[in-house]
Amino acid sequence: LGRFVSSTTGIEDSTTLKYDVLGAPVDGTKWEVNGENSKYVRKIVELCDQHHVTPVFVTLPMYYRHIKNYPVWKKTVASVLEPTGAAWLDLQEPYDTATFDQSCFENTIDPNQHMTYTGSLRGTYKIAHFLVDSLKINFPQRSATKHWNNIFYGEEGYFENYSSRENDTVHVLICQNKTFNGIEIVDCIMLRGMEKNVVYVKVGKESVGEVPADKIRLYAAIRYNGQRVVTSFDCIRQLDFDPIGHHLYAVILLKNAEMQEIIDVAII
Repeated sequence: LGRFVSSTTGIEDSTTLKYDVLGAPVDGTKWEVNGENSKYVRKIVELCDQHHVTPVFVTLPMYYRHIKNYPVWKKTVASVLEPTGAAWLDLQEPYDTATFDQSCFENTIDPNQHMTYTGSLRGTYKIAHFLVDSLKINFPQRSATKHWNNIFYGEEGYFENYSSRENDTVHVLICQNKTFNGIEIVDCIMLRGMEKNVVYVKVGKESVGEVPADKIRLYAAIRYNGQRVVTSFDCIRQLDFDPIGHHLYAVILLKNAEMQEIIDVAII
């Protein structure tokens, strides 16, 4: 969703001041659904039914201060969607203020406000959870096939969601499927970089719950300037990524510090 967005930075504080003065640029009472739109909504659902496909409509959000009288607009849209019986994920209402903050939206008060790359990532995971958790759609696990991995291995976003290969010397698999104090570590990967090394720690959701801690403390053995050192450091939860089965935590290490082994894990 929105990988090639034009906006990479969010709403600036100067723009929020414009909301204070000008108010919301979009008024839900002034928007209508065109007859052609209604016609093709029905045709889309009918075509999906013919091919045994589950249709899902999604409303991507604008910044909550960008629109007023949205319930009126929502009622208008509902009058078209609800008779079809199709599922509808409305991310505008109820609005998730914790997820969709200023960083998620284009810095504009023009009526047509796009999402940033950050917003697109967060919206993508919202859709994924809706399909799997709410609609219970059982997707084929293509990530388990050699063909799929040959195409996507190492592409942007891959290691935030999937494990690296054991023989990968750039994206080093530190450990996989281990439990420390009841905390499941799905995997731990060190991504080597020119200037720094990044460690990803994936924590199984079933072991810590759907509402995770903002940080976990990792007790680990690292190689620092050629010497083995046992130390601890805090890993920060990555809010832009919310895979189905795990929470993602990360920490940045200096280039001359390389992760070797996890000794223990604690929630802090």
